[in-house]
Amino acid sequence: KKKYDGAVKDIEPEFLKLLDLYCRRIFSDKLTPKIIHGQELGPQEFFNYTKAYAAMFADGAKFPEAGTMLDATASANNTNARDEALKIYKEVMDRIAGPSCSSFVNVQQLEDDHKHNVTQALEIFDARANFGSSKNIQKSRRDVQIAIDEQFVSYRKLNEQRNPLFGMEIYIIPLATAGISYLVKFFVDLTCSHNVCISTSQLLKEFMSFALCFLGILVITKFEQIREFYDRIQGMYKAMNQPPPKPKQD
Repeated sequence: KKKYDGAVKDIEPEFLKLLDLYCRRIFSDKLTPKIIHGQELGPQEFFNYTKAYAAMFADGAKFPEAGTMLDATASANNTNARDEALKIYKEVMDRIAGPSCSSFVNVQQLEDDHKHNVTQALEIFDARANFGSSKNIQKSRRDVQIAIDEQFVSYRKLNEQRNPLFGMEIYIIPLATAGISYLVKFFVDLTCSHNVCISTSQLLKEFMSFALCFLGILVITKFEQIREFYDRIQGMYKAMNQPPPKPKQD
């Protein structure tokens, strides 16, 4: 119809019925995923293959040779293998130390988990990148390792920020300076009355005052960070003192 504007309500019911039957026949359980070298072709894989094949026709001068098409297929397969390996690594590490996690993980434990997941990710890559130039496969494998190492840096930083003692050195240093100055001053005042000792005591008092003033300024400017530190300590204390769950009664 010339005046048809695309409204579904104007479509003939018989046409909708036939269209429904057609879609059910095409997209029923009988439709199986396409397989390329033993791997199912999903949306992301299809995109990578399409991108690789389209690049062959970029100049439009001539039809690509068979060898070029094979290289493009192998290149897309390497890309898919890389993406799958990174996906698996990130899925596991996100559960351990990802942005949604709130608990601090022991540094050594995080390193061990990282190494274990790297091994698994590379095994997945090796199983999928199974044809084409070995040189290109090794290059893609190195790219996977580099990407994983960069990702692990992010996980490590996120985990460090969950450390209850993270950033406390800026408070410990002035506090320790004030404490040591007080103890030395107390000892000097107690054991010596010489003018040199009096001058030393006065100097230590000034050191202590300066350290306490500096600490006070830090507390004022870093109040939000101190509150977060307190919350982390409180959460850790609650977790340590939480009673074990009671066994279910039959």
